[in-house]
Amino acid sequence: MVHRNLAVYFLLGASRPGPTPLTLQEALEKAKIRLTETGRVNELRIENVGDEEVFLHAGDIVKGGWQDRTLSVSLILQPHSGEIPIASFCVEARRWAARSKEDASSFAASSRAVPSREMKLAMHEALRRPTEPEARHQVSQQDKSRPGIAVSETSVRQRRIWDGVRLTQEKLTRNLGQAVEARASVTSLELSLDNDELHKAITGYSEILLPAGEKQDDIVGTVFAINGRISIADLYPSNGLFRKMWKKQLHAGTIEAIGEQDATALPTPAVRDVEAFLAGRNTTVVSERDIAGETQILTRESDQILVVEAHNPAAFVHRTYLAKWWGSVAAGSPSRCRSRPGIYRSRQTVMPGQTTVPRAICHALPDNAPPRMQRRAPHLPEKSHAASLASRKGDAWQTCTQFRHLPAES
Repeated sequence: MVHRNLAVYFLLGASRPGPTPLTLQEALEKAKIRLTETGRVNELRIENVGDEEVFLHAGDIVKGGWQDRTLSVSLILQPHSGEIPIASFCVEARRWAARSKEDASSFAASSRAVPSREMKLAMHEALRRPTEPEARHQVSQQDKSRPGIAVSETSVRQRRIWDGVRLTQEKLTRNLGQAVEARASVTSLELSLDNDELHKAITGYSEILLPAGEKQDDIVGTVFAINGRISIADLYPSNGLFRKMWKKQLHAGTIEAIGEQDATALPTPAVRDVEAFLAGRNTTVVSERDIAGETQILTRESDQILVVEAHNPAAFVHRTYLAKWWGSVAAGSPSRCRSRPGIYRSRQTVMPGQTTVPRAICHALPDNAPPRMQRRAPHLPEKSHAASLASRKGDAWQTCTQFRHLPAES
């Protein structure tokens, strides 16, 4: 099913028997769950006080508290679970106070999901070991109030999430023709997604695509492709859970597609390409951890894909496939690349986990780029980035590196 620059592929399969758990939004609306602040950016407290299981989806945005967050893990929260910690990332930089009439101690809504594959990669992608220059930078960025304490892995990921929020806002603003930032909090991703023009644009996609996911009772997942490039897939244990998550995940995919409307498009991927993506060839296990006592998160990764699976002793819970063809963008203020006018480099120093290229070749990509860079950007034509950027509108960020193309100063 294709509409404009978004293609949706449905995954078919048998559903696991048994009742379908509540979603986070349903549980919050019914007051069956308590989600509260801890005073720490990257951790919240959650408790299921009801008699039904509750499904938490990695990427769910929760509104309120001292700042809006996104949950970084998928899991099934058992009835009367007791209070447990859950990992989170901030999607609203700088606010650390009550907003308007909201209760700063808790969260009351979760109607949206993170609309960025890059931000989801930041949550899960294994951080590579820093090179010597990066290690020196890491030491130089130590917390001034805690001498000797280097920047943590969580801090690196959090910065990438904030960069992703800014980049999403920039893309939407450029393609909608008006700013999406909300006056109440210009850094809030949640409030940016409330924009009226964005709602109109989403409706154009939803009217075509939403009914397609509601026709069959054997759909258990989806694959999204944007501009002809496979982006993300989600697989659920039942059609019942898929149906509950379908609208929310479609909106997230649509928002990302709207942000990429001005990018160069490729032909729609064939079914065999989608099957190869889901096969996750050449992936290796990079982490395995227990969450909330019962759920285990298994992460597999290769140069092209990252797969995150949540399961408990009884059954499979959720699996996400994330393509790595765009790399991880490091947004920031641009500075001139001395090697070539018109190519600018972010001032933000590369941190461990960010996909980038050596500074020495910033003036010629990917004609003479090293093999590592070529593997990171297999979709690019065999031309320089400067040439490929010529087809983009305005001062768009190049999506597979941290370089920005701007008009050369005269």
